[in-house]
Amino acid sequence: MDASEHQSYPNPTIQEAICEIVFAMPENETWNPIWFGEFFKHIQNDYTSFEPVNMTSIQFQIGFGNQEAPQAPPPSQIVRYRHPSRPSVLQLSDRSLAVYCHPVYPGWDVMLKDIEYGIEKLKAVVNPEKVIRIGLRYINRIERSVPGETLSKWLVSNDYVPKIILNSLPGFISFVQSRLDENNRLNVTVGEQIVKPSQPAFIFDIDRILEKELPLESEILLPEMTLLHENVWDVFKSAKTEELERMLNGELL
Repeated sequence: MDASEHQSYPNPTIQEAICEIVFAMPENETWNPIWFGEFFKHIQNDYTSFEPVNMTSIQFQIGFGNQEAPQAPPPSQIVRYRHPSRPSVLQLSDRSLAVYCHPVYPGWDVMLKDIEYGIEKLKAVVNPEKVIRIGLRYINRIERSVPGETLSKWLVSNDYVPKIILNSLPGFISFVQSRLDENNRLNVTVGEQIVKPSQPAFIFDIDRILEKELPLESEILLPEMTLLHENVWDVFKSAKTEELERMLNGELL
């Protein structure tokens, strides 16, 4: 399906959309910290500010108590570059390039163009030997409309959303980690955002991962990312209720 053919909602629940491209340098070449500055020179007409990232600030906490999804070892340094007028951020580390879209989500076609832009700038500055992993993650945040509301108003059970949590009281989490084949993984987390303990928002987090060696070429990577996006959409579509559809279309006050 072409990106432009995807349904676009006027009131999306997407809190954050992230595409991460993990790369590997040639065997005899190491990361040069000067590349953070050189990367900015290549993008500063479009992404006008940058900031080093505190490692603890990039965690999106969901769940209850001490339960959390397993985390990969962190990179040694991260710098984020922000667009001045759109909710788009490029994030560069010594092992990955990520594109973030924050509310309001602009749609997959816009995000895909930002990804292509980042790939071309990464090639111009760093030129890694290969890509070893692509991750596409969508974090949906759904506010409770009334106190005591359960998740069953917004989601139905499917292969990744167990039925038992739909009518659970606050204090639940479900994490389904699946390996589809040798190269593909799909992780789905359903829980609550830990900010307002009395009435936390629901979180529906879909993380699609491809682990495969690929050249850093847009014409090869973008179709792979579009397939990942299709998989994410299929999970979301199969779980949303009619009430959530109405909310996404702006029909609920």
